[in-house]
Amino acid sequence: MKYPEIYNIEDIEVWKQTYMRKEILTNEWDLICHEVSTDVFEIPTLTNEFCDKFVEDNKEVEGESIMLWGNSCDDVKYPSNFDEIMVGIIRDNVINALHHLWTIDVPSFQKMTLDNHLVRFNKNQDLRVRHDSCLITCYMKMDSDSTGGELFFPKYDFTLKPKQGHLYFFPGRLTHRYGINLIKSGVNNSLFIYFMDK
Repeated sequence: MKYPEIYNIEDIEVWKQTYMRKEILTNEWDLICHEVSTDVFEIPTLTNEFCDKFVEDNKEVEGESIMLWGNSCDDVKYPSNFDEIMVGIIRDNVINALHHLWTIDVPSFQKMTLDNHLVRFNKNQDLRVRHDSCLITCYMKMDSDSTGGELFFPKYDFTLKPKQGHLYFFPGRLTHRYGINLIKSGVNNSLFIYFMDK
């Protein structure tokens, strides 16, 4: 591991100031949450530095080949405390944004299981249009150099070119079928976070 410091959250406030974007730390949701399409929101979350180091650390990690709706990709096993980092960000920040935007029941969402996956798509791979089985899907592009791989939502005739380190979230069931366009070059590292009800 080249960058163990990005997983060190012993002093969480220092970690936040170093690796989280300043916008999300303000909790000024009306200013920093952008509705880029119908019920598809964007929040600047992790710095480019964190994402680049995270991708570099996991570049040599062999992923497990999985099939997603008929397409193959790699599910990558990242360091275990990255889950702790993402759960902290979701519970401390994103839950509040969800409550502000959708007036959700915060205690119920605090109790939900978060299922995180780092998925690696290589050139000429894509993700066919699908619904997720979760209540809310969150997506973040971690790499900076792959091309293609845009998210698209056929129902809303909307295509999104994700920004590195920005979190996108939308309903996971019924209303928001989505796919990922063909990767044209490089290796796409995509973080998926699913809000799972029990």
